[in-house]
Amino acid sequence: MTTMTAAHLPLPSPAEAQEQLNADLRAVLSSDPTADSPILVGRPSILRRLAAGIAASIGPETDRIIARTGPDAQLATAVSVHTGVALAVISADGSVSGEIHPGERIVTVSLFAAEAEAHSLAAQIGERGAAVLGHLHAIDLPGDRAMPTSAVTAPGLLGETGEEAH
Repeated sequence: MTTMTAAHLPLPSPAEAQEQLNADLRAVLSSDPTADSPILVGRPSILRRLAAGIAASIGPETDRIIARTGPDAQLATAVSVHTGVALAVISADGSVSGEIHPGERIVTVSLFAAEAEAHSLAAQIGERGAAVLGHLHAIDLPGDRAMPTSAVTAPGLLGETGEEAH
């Protein structure tokens, strides 16, 4: 009888895994990365790693994850599945798919860093009586460059008013 053994490759270090993800992102991003968002969320290997990175920043105090429609909602759905935290999606007209309850502690999620959008979303959540703990985005696009500097970043936490906490 022949015994089969499988060679196991060592897992990459966190820094190596981050660089591999950044390389994958650079490979699919064009000069207009926001136009590429359907490509990013349409690639399960990229979406899974982005979601896992964001999920690591979501604490047990979080009651709900909220995102806008489109690619942000697709990423937030993957984060919700990864964490088990409930999800709601707010459309551009302010309608909600899912639930937002007064007193809930919310983390908002987006694919790209967009401070104005994060503040707008925080204001809509605040109108419903929930508190925004923070905003997490998957891809930082510094200046005019189309390449991410970091696959997962967590800027300063937002207070209930949507203002950055200090």
